[in-house]
Order: sequence, then structure tokens, then C-alpha cells
Amino acid sequence: MKRPDAKILEDIRDVEAQLSPENLFCDGERPASEARKIERQLLIKKNRLVKELGRQPSFKEIYGE
Repeated sequence: MKRPDAKILEDIRDVEAQLSPENLFCDGERPASEARKIERQLLIKKNRLVKELGRQPSFKEIYGE
């Protein structure tokens, strides 16, 4: 059973927030190698969510107006 699009989009928005440089690098306290590893994991998660959604969400769907 497919999850509602709204829930998948919510999860995509969460991943996008985690991908911000401030979060990835913990305001400069996380080593770059660790931040890149986390980024790769998050991008894999985002790709799975997009596949689950069945389409590439629009900018507006992810970030609002």
C-alpha cells in the first residue's frame, strides 16, 4: 500500500533540511569527511523517497512559495 504523497513530501522536506550546510557540518564542528558521508546517506534516502513518490517533486512542493 502506497503512503500518501503528503507524508512522502514531508519526509523529503525533512531530508532537505538535514542537507543544509549548517546541519551537515554542525556549524563547523563536524569534519568534512564525516559530513560528506552523511550527505551521501541522505541523498540515497531522498532518491528512495522520490522513487516512492513516483515523480520528481516541484520546488514549490518541497520549499513552499
